[in-house]
Amino acid sequence: MPRAVAEGGRRLDCFNIGGGLPILYSAHGFIPVAKVHFDPEMAPQDWGNLPEVDIIFMIYVPDDPISKKDKKERGNLIEDILRKMSYSSYIEAVAKQESELQKIRG
Repeated sequence: MPRAVAEGGRRLDCFNIGGGLPILYSAHGFIPVAKVHFDPEMAPQDWGNLPEVDIIFMIYVPDDPISKKDKKERGNLIEDILRKMSYSSYIEAVAKQESELQKIRG
């Protein structure tokens, strides 16, 4: 993640399998801005019998205070954000991600 950020990475999408990836990415300054219901029609071909999980859209926020928390507290904060977040369509999630990035860029 540090290399991705150093090379300009400012957004990502991830599967929310047990909350693990959003919590992991939050340690590197990424925060969730949108979530989308899993669509089996769009699943990777090798998805198989894995669970249907939400897709989380995240952006990089320099010096985000959540990233400074220990893993347990960070996990609780991220889970709370996701629990309160309304679902979006894929198009809405992409637009929200871009909108939030624009706010940071000024």
